[in-house]
Amino acid sequence: MGQLFTNAVQVLGSVGDNDVYTVPDTKTAIVNGVRRTELAGNTPTYIIKLEDESANLFYLTPPITVVAYSTATVFDRPFTMGEKEKIVVNTTAANELDFFFAILENDRGSRNLYKNVMTDLTTTDSTTLYTVPDGKTAILNSWRITNTNALAAAASYVYATNAADTDFVMVQDLSRTGSTLEPLIDNFEDEWAFVGNQGGVLLFRTSNDAPLGRLVSINMDASSGDRTWQVIIPESKDTLRGVSHVGGKLAASWMHDASSRLSVHDMSGRHLQNITLPGIGAASGLSGWPDDSETFYSYTSYISPPQIFRHDLADETSVLWLAAEVDFDPSLFTVKQVFYESTDGTIIPMSIAHRKDLERTGELPTLLYGYGGFSIPLMPYFSASRLAWMELGGVLAVANLRGGGEYGRAWHEAGTKLEKQNVFDDFISAAEWLIRNGYTNPDKLAIQGGSNGGLLVGAAMSQRPDLFAAALPAVGVMDMLRYPQFTIGRAWIPDFGDPDVPEEFAALYAYSPYHNLKLGTTYPATLITTADTDDRVVPGHSFKFAAALQHAQSTDAEAPPVLIRIDRKAGHGAGKPTSMRIDEMADIWAFLVDALEVPPKPEGPHRATAH
Repeated sequence: MGQLFTNAVQVLGSVGDNDVYTVPDTKTAIVNGVRRTELAGNTPTYIIKLEDESANLFYLTPPITVVAYSTATVFDRPFTMGEKEKIVVNTTAANELDFFFAILENDRGSRNLYKNVMTDLTTTDSTTLYTVPDGKTAILNSWRITNTNALAAAASYVYATNAADTDFVMVQDLSRTGSTLEPLIDNFEDEWAFVGNQGGVLLFRTSNDAPLGRLVSINMDASSGDRTWQVIIPESKDTLRGVSHVGGKLAASWMHDASSRLSVHDMSGRHLQNITLPGIGAASGLSGWPDDSETFYSYTSYISPPQIFRHDLADETSVLWLAAEVDFDPSLFTVKQVFYESTDGTIIPMSIAHRKDLERTGELPTLLYGYGGFSIPLMPYFSASRLAWMELGGVLAVANLRGGGEYGRAWHEAGTKLEKQNVFDDFISAAEWLIRNGYTNPDKLAIQGGSNGGLLVGAAMSQRPDLFAAALPAVGVMDMLRYPQFTIGRAWIPDFGDPDVPEEFAALYAYSPYHNLKLGTTYPATLITTADTDDRVVPGHSFKFAAALQHAQSTDAEAPPVLIRIDRKAGHGAGKPTSMRIDEMADIWAFLVDALEVPPKPEGPHRATAH
């Protein structure tokens, strides 16, 4: 049994930009700071949430009050959790501080939603608003909708539960005594993301009838029979990735051929401007409050360290506000996007980055990277380790394969289950394009990918061992016939297919890297990387593949090496300490420099160090 406590701490002074929370000694915390809407005549309310290794949650408002999950029996007990439940970070505070919402997770992984009324921040009355049905597992997210013409309780409270990649949305009118949560969207077929509201008009970004996304609204003030969905920003040829209601306008983020585009619209959806970005890169942000006069967004690319820009919503101008300091000259490097045909004629985008002084001789050491799965797009981002590769004279190529999220649902589904071979064909076609267009040759070409991308590398090198000089499969799924039997493997069936279904078994067996290695074949120099406590893709995949590959590799004295590198006390990659990352990348680059016979690093202005 656990309890949620209020724990009064000393007031740190007036709430302002300089106030901070110091994490206690021996604690490691994830900090999220949120400014709530400023109410007329009231001071702005700030919320800081910290989660440590014990999943403790801290909730900070003026007067400084901390609400934390703890097993201690001290202070007041405004909320008591059910047996085997734990609090999660999704907590929404009321702007007027009379109550907040808590989401608790039980031992089945289902999350229930509670309303905790706080009359004086100590006396409480907890009410269960929604309980996930038996047999269902859901992730709950809650939103508080403020009535724009009153300081009283908000007009509506909206929350959505997410199961896999689909949502349902329920609404409760908190201004009506005895009101209950009522379904607004319950088809479980599309994505619905709450954007904001104007009074009783709610805005949602959705994939409903729009695979690439659109913005729609519904007026909750109308009688239930008269409520209809209105299109605010229609679907376009680009993917709508996000919309913010900021400064009385709608700021939209789009994905155009695997890079970012930003636009601003009025509340009716009318286009006002496009925000010009420095180049082919990825931008995010544009968040804020409806009454803000400015917003901020970040930008990065394969040759541009992260930068933050301030955008003035009134005069529609952007200025550089903050930039990461990296000791290198971006003007000495170039990045471009090309489009090539895959085996079946599908056009695939690919980004290519390298030093400007390189000439296409067909001898350039080239690293081709890919992923192609789970509707995850590969957007440009800056990497100091990749910069080190480019400084050595290497070419970086990133192919946006089918199976990813670059062009919506159809693009994703074209790289799943019985169509998974399309992903490998796209990747192999990228390698052939690079060779055909004078960048490299099979003796100078390496491939790299992690997780699903590790599967990609394993499949590509087993199908076309003649095409690559080196392969770098990281934490890959290599045994496609038994993958559902380990940890969360069954969750990947919608992408990979089910080995228990005969038709899907045949497709999986046809490309499974572990099952398609042929004895006596000369495979590329291979460095397999994994970690001994990876609980997402168990290291057994890499162990088996390494053993099978070493057994199958040609016995010729000149046959390339097959190695496996195993991190100790590490997992799938997230949270790996910087020191371990540096050690890993040093080993990878050393292996690649040897396999591709990369000449020594040139002297000159290309060296980069981060501050």
